[in-house]
Amino acid sequence: MYAERAESKLDIELNLTILKYIGLWPIHLTGYKRIFYLCCSWTLVFSIGLLIVMDSAALVKYWRDIQMSTINSCLILVAISATGKIVIFLVMCGKHEDVVNLFKKNSQLEIKYPCIRKVNSSRLTIAYFILGFIMCLLWDLMPILKAHFIYKDVNKDDSYIWELPNVALYPYDVKSRPLFEITYICEALIGLLYSAATISADTFYISMIIHTTTQLKIL
Repeated sequence: MYAERAESKLDIELNLTILKYIGLWPIHLTGYKRIFYLCCSWTLVFSIGLLIVMDSAALVKYWRDIQMSTINSCLILVAISATGKIVIFLVMCGKHEDVVNLFKKNSQLEIKYPCIRKVNSSRLTIAYFILGFIMCLLWDLMPILKAHFIYKDVNKDDSYIWELPNVALYPYDVKSRPLFEITYICEALIGLLYSAATISADTFYISMIIHTTTQLKIL
């Protein structure tokens, strides 16, 4: 029983730590910690907004190209849905904090159904983040792998073989060096940050559902 309670606390603390460093958990901080949190929050908002604007501009430019339009439409829909999820999470943050405080203050909550706790939601959270990180890493490395394997017999100095992970429209020539490398790194970081934000919100809700259902007693 004590191991299950410790596991419950570990799961909640893990989710709150991830949310705090991403900028989705508005906890009361002072000094440099508050500045760090605000930087994380604004970086998340700016990166998501920038992604939507660039993809929308590319959709307008390449609207006659079915392949490009389909790719940009999917990216925009994913970005908008994830943005809505983040906004809802921030709006409901007060109620989330009440539930978290309930779990933290009452350490003697009875586990009505220990079999539900065997799901081990902290391991699911870590596995979900690892899977998301691997998928984002593959998405970031796909243009490099394509350039080295598909165009292996082509001169690597040719700019047309190098592509960015995200098909977006920028106000400068992304094929020129070092703007290509800078843009590539920024898109890769935005993808990782974007994935971490959506996964952290999902795992937080999953964790709350698991911990709440263990307190229910079927009549």
